[in-house]
Amino acid sequence: MLDEHMGRRYVLRDYPGAAEACALAERREWSVVGERPADPERGLPFEMVWLIEPGCKFYFTHEETARCGHVHVGGRFAEPVERHTEDLGRQPEVHSGAELLQIVDGASTPEERGAALLKLGVGAPHRFDRDFFDRTRAGLEDPDVRLRDLALWAATYSPWAEYKRIIEKLARSDPDRGVRRRAKVTLDALRRVVPDQ
Repeated sequence: MLDEHMGRRYVLRDYPGAAEACALAERREWSVVGERPADPERGLPFEMVWLIEPGCKFYFTHEETARCGHVHVGGRFAEPVERHTEDLGRQPEVHSGAELLQIVDGASTPEERGAALLKLGVGAPHRFDRDFFDRTRAGLEDPDVRLRDLALWAATYSPWAEYKRIIEKLARSDPDRGVRRRAKVTLDALRRVVPDQ
């Protein structure tokens, strides 16, 4: 059964992060209730799940594409999900949003910046955030084709309507065929989540 409520994803400081996720769960005496192996052909990452309380679970996901591990809380009811998500954001094993922004700003090479943009995308809040958007938009508009491509990946983690115009432009007129193709796929997925008005 899918969770009705999902808390914000928090990127773990260490990669791949399974040990940190296990430590977080063990400190709270949460029980492992599931594990899904990665299935690259279907695009499914490795995932572990712990039961926090009835109807509320703690998830660890190993994102191979973004080269990071992240955790979040999900469940049937909003109140426990929000409460445990707030607690999760205070733990030393996870990056704060401000830290993810600083990692992007401090990246000195295209490779570092691309990796930082992917982590930023994974750790983006569900609701539109101007600072996160501005960093990702800069990647989408960068002259380096590798950054535009990675910024498209990053944008898929936070499907905000504000990305549509930029991604439409990439799909229509980016000089790189691969970026145009990925932009079209990303735009189709974004439209399924945020329909055109």
